[in-house]
Amino acid sequence: MITEIYLEPIFLRITLDDLFFSWVLLMLGIASFYYIRKSRKAAREHELMAQTKLSKIEDLTDGPCEVSGRIRAEKRLLRSPLKGSKCVCYHFLVEEYVSSNSGGKRLGRWHTYIEDQVPSVFSVNDDTGIVDVQFDEAEVHLGVTGRIESGAYNDPPKRIQKLLNERYDKDTQGFLYNKKLRYKERILVEGEQIYIFGDAKQTGERKIITSGEMPLIVTDAEEESIEQKRGESSKEKVGYFCAAGAIITLIFWVMSR
Repeated sequence: MITEIYLEPIFLRITLDDLFFSWVLLMLGIASFYYIRKSRKAAREHELMAQTKLSKIEDLTDGPCEVSGRIRAEKRLLRSPLKGSKCVCYHFLVEEYVSSNSGGKRLGRWHTYIEDQVPSVFSVNDDTGIVDVQFDEAEVHLGVTGRIESGAYNDPPKRIQKLLNERYDKDTQGFLYNKKLRYKERILVEGEQIYIFGDAKQTGERKIITSGEMPLIVTDAEEESIEQKRGESSKEKVGYFCAAGAIITLIFWVMSR
């Protein structure tokens, strides 16, 4: 005897709850993958930094390196954009506060509006030689030397408005009011002692330190401080928390069916 079997199309059995759980699982899965991968990358970098010993410039070979030296002025000194300080190089950061409504609550975050590192290359020397640093590729860990904010009822200085307009083609003015902006600058002056992590390679008569297997980091902090900061990444915990959340959501979804 032949019995008829009716197969209900799967799309007819998908409910709104199923779609919601699927979306939550997808978001948690992506977040856990992102944070775990990023934390493992930071862990590899920290291990490489710990294994790389401080070298004299004359002893640099191609590959990961760590050097300490003093900033060398080979060209005319610059003027920093915020305070107008004389310097060999500067890092200028402007962030914009962007707000949004979510679930009836007003939330907001700071987003990079302008980031500028000048010049693209600077030089460092110790008692054995000179090495160039590819500054425009660098991750900068320097003390803030200048800081201001502007907003709806707080106009930025005229020269800052002009600077943003002419150099960066940006505006401090929003649709009705000033944009909520905060400005920070970090500078390096001639003779200042710094630490540099990166990859050394030979270019012509002089070596240059760039980003490679070792990320290029320029810092005025002690070497142990930046190594410790690299190792104290909490992103792995966030990643595993998201993964655990995905597993719990999946179990709850299965049990509810």
